[in-house]
Amino acid sequence: MIVSRPAHDGRTTEHQSRRLLALHSTVAAVLGSGVTVLVHEATHLVAVLGLVGQGRLYPYGAQYDGELDGVSTAVVALAGPAVSLALGLALLLTLSRARVVGPWHLVRLWCGASSYVVGAGYLFITPFGAGDTAIAAQALDLPAWTAFVAAAAGLALCLLGARLVASRALPLTDQDDRIARALLLHPAWIGTVVNLGLMLAYLLGSDAGFPLGQQVAVVSGYVVLLTLGPWSLPYLARRSPTSRTHLRLGRVPVVALLGLAVLIAVNLALLPGLRIG
Repeated sequence: MIVSRPAHDGRTTEHQSRRLLALHSTVAAVLGSGVTVLVHEATHLVAVLGLVGQGRLYPYGAQYDGELDGVSTAVVALAGPAVSLALGLALLLTLSRARVVGPWHLVRLWCGASSYVVGAGYLFITPFGAGDTAIAAQALDLPAWTAFVAAAAGLALCLLGARLVASRALPLTDQDDRIARALLLHPAWIGTVVNLGLMLAYLLGSDAGFPLGQQVAVVSGYVVLLTLGPWSLPYLARRSPTSRTHLRLGRVPVVALLGLAVLIAVNLALLPGLRIG
């Protein structure tokens, strides 16, 4: 259920309320998923620094000079998905169930959902030979069947993640499909379009020289960042809330927009690559 600040005439219609929710949730989705990517890539950099003592951080990846052995390559590759999965799970499990919450509740929900799906999603695409888990499998020279085990585990985790997101979103929806779509569906597709535009701008504006295959993997990753939102909708339809959470929103998500502006500024500053070590 939504509790918004009253309009100038003291009344807020249900339609206005859903539009307000969609606006706040969309901004939260772009901000939360942007934080997810930055934390993910920073985790790769931390792993690199621990092994070789130097590296560069970009908005969409980390680089290092020299070569690593198979085990070290796997450690660097798996650091990002492992931390993303753990962070997403922690954010979702500890999401507040207070009776009244503010707009940052939505940022935390989307950051948790996008972080979780990054970790699980990389497992799922392992057999395709792309992404962090595939790099680790190749570095360790694992047998081919392990990639399909990883994919099965990734799919199971994604389905569990969708159920978890549904359980956290359910108190906000008041069992109203229109509210659920405003909260999880519309922000997911609009946020994905915005994310893809930002990522393409980062790729075009950077001279990092990442291989084309890696750039394709990065763009593909941005497509799935917000997918747990729509995936959770079927589970929402099967459940009844045991409690209700009221979401108090202003007319404009000012603080979240400022946070998004800061995030974009940081990513633009990282385009030349932040060298450490």
